[in-house]
Amino acid sequence: MDFLLLFIDSLQVWHFLLIALFILIISTIIGDTDILPWIALSVFLVGLLELVNVSATFQLISLPFFIIFSLILSRKYIYMGEENKIAEDISALKNQRIRVVKLNDAFEYKGEGVSSNGKRWNVYHVSKMPLEVDTYYSCKEIEGLNLIIDNLEEG
Repeated sequence: MDFLLLFIDSLQVWHFLLIALFILIISTIIGDTDILPWIALSVFLVGLLELVNVSATFQLISLPFFIIFSLILSRKYIYMGEENKIAEDISALKNQRIRVVKLNDAFEYKGEGVSSNGKRWNVYHVSKMPLEVDTYYSCKEIEGLNLIIDNLEEG
């Protein structure tokens, strides 16, 4: 433990900044936007503690607190009220309108449909009635990754 504290105490501010930059580069390369940038921010904040000559013990103790604090803030303020408009849970499609865009060559009651956000889904008619392209249907059930659709109810 003494070796670790001596090592941390020997680091300069630019070392912490370089480590934070390295973590950001790794984050960019692997495409992570959830945790690594916040760890880099935490390392940067620990480096700022070096500017005010805080002890190595306090720097070591403060790193996990900075990580937890930045993760909490990221969820609370940066992602607040933001709905994920691209990813869609298949269970959220129940009772939603689906537009048929392609028919299956072998079975006229099967095809592909598009949800309101533009995602394509495999669809088939609940009563095995023929589907029509560019017609809206209602999703009644979900079976695996297939949507079971029915004609829209009038009214």
